[in-house]
Amino acid sequence: MESIDWVQLRRALDERRESITDAWCEAISAIVPMLDHDDVRRRLDDLTRRTLAILGAETFDARQAREIGVALAQIHRPRPEILSATQAVLGNQLAMALSPQQLQKRRSFLFACLGELGAGFFDEAQAIILLEQVQVRDIYFAECKDAEIELDEYRQRLEYMVQERTSELMSAITHLEQEITDRKRVTEALQYRNQELALLNRSSQAFSSTLDLDEVLVTVLEEVRRLLGVVASSIWLIDPDTGELVCRQATGPQRDVVRGWRLAPGEGIAGWVIEHGESVVVPDITMDGRHFDAVDQTTGLPLRSILTVPLRARNNVIGVIQVMDVAVDFFGQTDLMLLESLAAPATIAIENARLVEALRQRTEELQVRNEELDAFSHTVAHDLKNPLTYVVGFAETIHDSYRTLSDEDLEKYLLQIAQNGRKMGNIIDELLLLAGVRQMEIDPQPLDMAHIVDDVLYRMAYMIQESDAAISLPDHWPAALGYGPWIEEVWINYIGNGIKYGGDPPHLRLGAKRGENEMVRFWIQDDGQGLTPEEQERLFIPFTQLKQVQTTGYGLGLSIVRRIVEKLGGRVWVESEVGEGSTFYFSLPAAPESLSDEMSEES
Repeated sequence: MESIDWVQLRRALDERRESITDAWCEAISAIVPMLDHDDVRRRLDDLTRRTLAILGAETFDARQAREIGVALAQIHRPRPEILSATQAVLGNQLAMALSPQQLQKRRSFLFACLGELGAGFFDEAQAIILLEQVQVRDIYFAECKDAEIELDEYRQRLEYMVQERTSELMSAITHLEQEITDRKRVTEALQYRNQELALLNRSSQAFSSTLDLDEVLVTVLEEVRRLLGVVASSIWLIDPDTGELVCRQATGPQRDVVRGWRLAPGEGIAGWVIEHGESVVVPDITMDGRHFDAVDQTTGLPLRSILTVPLRARNNVIGVIQVMDVAVDFFGQTDLMLLESLAAPATIAIENARLVEALRQRTEELQVRNEELDAFSHTVAHDLKNPLTYVVGFAETIHDSYRTLSDEDLEKYLLQIAQNGRKMGNIIDELLLLAGVRQMEIDPQPLDMAHIVDDVLYRMAYMIQESDAAISLPDHWPAALGYGPWIEEVWINYIGNGIKYGGDPPHLRLGAKRGENEMVRFWIQDDGQGLTPEEQERLFIPFTQLKQVQTTGYGLGLSIVRRIVEKLGGRVWVESEVGEGSTFYFSLPAAPESLSDEMSEES
């Protein structure tokens, strides 16, 4: 049993002293109205002080308790009603003066004090009656026997009343303790319920005040962590592309380490909840085989208890909310009910934020497409206008003057019509390819880059011969992943631009290197006049023409390159200085190195 705070106990008894005296005096005055009220109160005040001193002492003094009973009997001719009233008043008043804990610890003192007080009262009453009988012995000797019998009956009745009253007092104290305990339990439950409602109210306000997903999640997790008093909390959402479970937001120590962590489908307790769609309370994760301890090892947190609740949207589980603590068996059913009641509105907020994010992305995508459409219209109007003008002009000349044209002029005009027609066809093919890359979905495969480049050079043989271009190839092509027909178009655009703008005559150097980031970098280097930084920034933008170039070579062709490479998971860029030539790059995901060795041997 815990030790008693004697200072606090004595202070509580002393604060009740006047109330006890008043109640005691009122009870005795009601039994014996003719007594001097002031004298009775003075004497009872002294008895109250002595009684409280006994109850506040560390050891029980039976002699003092009996003396109080003796003094009580001397106030008036002893009557059982006075003792009964005294025990009732002292029992009730002291029960109200002490807390349930103090009352529990001093119960034995109280019962012993009341018992010894009654014994002292009885002894003194017996002595008084005997004294009265001795005084009248000579006159009432014949009545002594009856007085003894009456005294014995009185003693027996008094003892019975003391026992009965003591039993009633013990029952009343026990009932009072139970009532106080029940009231405390109800008060605590009400306080917890008020905190729960406050959490739900604050969460609802957070959900309705913003559509920023991370802001909502942080608010909810902090409130949950504060209310439950846990070490950490987190929300995990399913990545729709990979099926992995991703920690979208976390609070507590090492939250930056946990945020963004990925779990494979079904991995860990969170993965189990996703698969089964059920909430789970784990009293000790060290005893649960479902726990994935890599997170604990990374954060260094000695977590033991975990409570995990699924987040449901339209009958589908989209993630979980999880709270953790270092104590064993920390969570109960009340915590589970609270977290489950919070999960429903949290899921709605998450879905709304996701819809807003998807709408924003779709709006941005449509805006980009609208801008491309405007530029596309300009390209069609500008790039097709010149060759179309030549075609129409030469056709009209032939129509109007074919009778007078020489065979040499006629052949020249027809050749111009054919060349400009092919130019328009090439532009249309490039536009169709650019649009097709956006819509077509492919599964990247290992590329035989040596074979692809050979095919490109074969297709461009006439252009290479006409320009007297020199092209250097690497001895080894690292294996990369992609789509062969698209990569052919990339090289055709890069090599074609190099022939047009890479020097006179052009000298082009192709190369490739596997990087440490699991990407393969390809390049083509020329000796042309180079590009300014401003031109480099605009180089790969769809339908953009540079001032120094009067054809669509850089603008449309390189926009196709960019779209193809980014669709395949890589990127494009250029390094150039004015007067120093340019190096055009593109990168692709690397294939296994074993494939690279096999392709090199075949080449």
